[in-house]
Amino acid sequence: MREKIRQKMDEMNVCKIKFYRHKTPICHNIFTACLFLNDQNIILSRGVAICSVLDPFSKNAGRGIAFARALKALDNQSNSEPIKQRLRWRDKFVRRTFRVKGNGEEDFYKEVVPALKQLNDSFGICPTEVDIRLDNCKDGRVKKTILYKVPRDYPVHETSKMFLHKSEFLPDPTKLEKEILS
Repeated sequence: MREKIRQKMDEMNVCKIKFYRHKTPICHNIFTACLFLNDQNIILSRGVAICSVLDPFSKNAGRGIAFARALKALDNQSNSEPIKQRLRWRDKFVRRTFRVKGNGEEDFYKEVVPALKQLNDSFGICPTEVDIRLDNCKDGRVKKTILYKVPRDYPVHETSKMFLHKSEFLPDPTKLEKEILS
């Protein structure tokens, strides 16, 4: 199987494989992308794996899915798996935590809260509630955690701003990809 994949990649002049992740202050990983590049750094195909807010982050799983989708685009020489932003879980939320360390609370209000406000505006939902929890540790310290809600569709919503398909053949590079490849 690996030999067949290498052969196909050699036929299509794939010289490099590049992975990158997109993060936001609200969710630490939104998607993982895999780029197949030729010797002139032209993107031959792209695969995207969107990380659900319900999934635990797995670097290997994201890379595997993104690689398979880039390979699919290269093999079929077409785009597939459109990213459908349907907002079907618009009213369904997942609670996220932000562990406060040092000046972490200040960082939270400087980075995460503005992003949550922008998210609330774009989703047309009521403002996200923020709860602060204090837990006593065995060593006498107090651990501070900030809890907030994120719509389940958030990763798809963010990914659809950059891509039309999860598997793309000869895609135009995004602004971020141009920076990565330069």
